[in-house]
Amino acid sequence: MSGSAAGLTLLNNIASLVMSLGGVPGGQVAFVSLFSVANAAGRLLFGHLSEHALHAYATPRPVFLLLAGGLTACSSWLLASGASLRSLYAISLMSGCAFGGHWALVPATASDLFGMTSFASVYSTMQFAPCLASFGFATLLAGSVLATELRRQGGPECVGTTCFGATFAVVLE
Repeated sequence: MSGSAAGLTLLNNIASLVMSLGGVPGGQVAFVSLFSVANAAGRLLFGHLSEHALHAYATPRPVFLLLAGGLTACSSWLLASGASLRSLYAISLMSGCAFGGHWALVPATASDLFGMTSFASVYSTMQFAPCLASFGFATLLAGSVLATELRRQGGPECVGTTCFGATFAVVLE
């Protein structure tokens, strides 16, 4: 759940995040595109590197899950500690790459740990984690933090990193 929470929270709330940082309406399109391209690249990169390292150096796949988790933590920390609109480009790339790496590694790790005879039931059960992460973090938490900050600011739009910083601080934990 923690592997997908940050990416889903960023992706589901990117429009309000961009607006709170001074972006223009519709400005989230560039960040969603960057995230998506990095997601695809992360799947390819982490999948290939983990497979190569497993066979060439006997490096277990969970090591690469730690790397993807580190990238996720780094992007969440940057968002929690006061991101700017300019830094959001790099954060979108970093978060997308980590998110894609996570999605490439989880099925392979599940088959490595539990075998192919149990793979379908294990992987199907694991699919509840992104659903819970999306609902819990991207919807409930991000929505309540944004609503609280909107009430505090008293305006029609939330302005500044306080609109989402606490959300990503919780995701980071």
